[in-house]
Amino acid sequence: MKILTSDNAIATILVRAAKTDNEYTESEQTLIDNLLSNQLNITLEEAQILRIKGEGLEAEINDNVQTY
Repeated sequence: MKILTSDNAIATILVRAAKTDNEYTESEQTLIDNLLSNQLNITLEEAQILRIKGEGLEAEINDNVQTY
């Protein structure tokens, strides 16, 4: 079982929200990086690493809503 930190959870939720329209743009990634940096008081580089971890965690999540 993976241990999920609150910072990882926040990053994962932000990535998930950005992907809800089935587009995940570079501007959305930059926005997430800036949000994480400002809200968690970390460097932009640390925020980018956190976002990338969030992207990996988000990819492991099963969709709870599926359309046909």
